[in-house]
Amino acid sequence: MMRAMLLDWSGIVQRRVGPAMVKCEGIEVVDIASRFEEPADFGFPKYRKWYWGYREGLEQSDAELVYISLPNSMHAEWSEAALKSGRHVIVDKPSVTSLADAQRLAALARERGLCYAESSVWPFQPATEMMKAVLREKGSGPLCAQMVFTSPRPDPLPIYYNAELGGGVIFDRGPYAVSCGRFLMDGQPVESQLRVMSRYEGLPVTCHVMLRYEDGSVLSAFLGIDGEYANELSVTRNGVKARMSRLFTPPADYEPKIEVVAANKAETITAPASDTFANFIGAVVKKVETGDGPDFTDLLLRDAGVMDALR
Repeated sequence: MMRAMLLDWSGIVQRRVGPAMVKCEGIEVVDIASRFEEPADFGFPKYRKWYWGYREGLEQSDAELVYISLPNSMHAEWSEAALKSGRHVIVDKPSVTSLADAQRLAALARERGLCYAESSVWPFQPATEMMKAVLREKGSGPLCAQMVFTSPRPDPLPIYYNAELGGGVIFDRGPYAVSCGRFLMDGQPVESQLRVMSRYEGLPVTCHVMLRYEDGSVLSAFLGIDGEYANELSVTRNGVKARMSRLFTPPADYEPKIEVVAANKAETITAPASDTFANFIGAVVKKVETGDGPDFTDLLLRDAGVMDALR
């Protein structure tokens, strides 16, 4: 069992991370460090204490795991502070805005025997493994993956529309394309391209990403934070095609459907609902406590390298 602390009480933390920590059997209690005062009558299961300010939380809480949910430009600073305080770190994607920061912080984490993980949670669901198994068992040869992940421009504008805070489509949606390529292809791309397609007051808001892999596999991604909502992945290889919607941000109670065409026969496979955030946090806790599971620090570094090549 681990004690956790949240930096800060952001929208995604309120909607998904906090409830996921309540579900996660490996989390004992949850503290919060925030720039804002504790709301009146605040509380939820496992909640223990509210600290005013991130520094105060790191200095006074005995939490062993810190989840950082701050503007992108602040990720490196507070990841470093948390690691130097001896805590394991999960940080919202993108974990950093430069490869140099990723390399420096990964080295710090390894030197101190700590886990440093980027919160790429979407692969941690049965549906993605089922889709990958279908592609492996029913097809052969290189993969051709096409993903679309777009959403309308919010009103009022959120922090990811602020360039000074590390906003824009490249940082907000780029990690999904990079992690999707890694998950499907099991390797690093040999060629990376990014083309900005539109801007809002100078900020990139739609883009196209192409990643090519050594075996000939290709991922093409259209990403946007200023358009209609779309959230889907279609993958084709010799003998099979598989398509799935809402896989990048599935609600915890959503049952994904995988549309498969193989040998000219179509079928739909329904995957069980699953909380990707709870699954991911549980996997990090398991890695810390038992050593079993993916090397999250290595995954973070690999994705940071591809993001750097795209920028």
